[in-house]
Amino acid sequence: MLHLKIESPEMGSHLTAKGGRIRAKHAEKFAEMERKAREEAEAQGLELDDDVPVPVTASAKPRQAAPCVADADLAAELSSMDDAVGSTLSDLFKMLGDTTRIKLLGKIAAGEMRVGDIADALGMQPSAISHQLRVLRAARVVTCRREGKEAWYSLDDDHVVKLMRLGLEHVRHG
Repeated sequence: MLHLKIESPEMGSHLTAKGGRIRAKHAEKFAEMERKAREEAEAQGLELDDDVPVPVTASAKPRQAAPCVADADLAAELSSMDDAVGSTLSDLFKMLGDTTRIKLLGKIAAGEMRVGDIADALGMQPSAISHQLRVLRAARVVTCRREGKEAWYSLDDDHVVKLMRLGLEHVRHG
């Protein structure tokens, strides 16, 4: 079965032709556009996918598949890890799933900072920063060094930098 998505700027709407309903007033026009797209695709020997928009005035194009990225060692390790390790890894990603914590990590990525300095830089209350730092310390993402009455926070190790850098690169990539 052919799956097709047609965009029609003059109608300001979409049609996904895989059994969905179409408003009656546009049904004939969409049916004609779908027929033309099918004919063009068949003439070019293309297979259409439901995620590929087919502009009314342009040709049907196949969706380009991303190259497969594989890591057999990682796959084996992740699929055979015990539940405790899996739970800890899951907790790490949950902990990193907070915008405030990401910003906080961004501030201390440049070097050690005190709670008050972080709070000022982020425009937050020191108590809120202290709470987030406790969460990050528990996950071994940040470390604390005491100097007299002051506590200086920094990233725990290079793994944290790599995680943040790879995450940011992934987000910006796509």
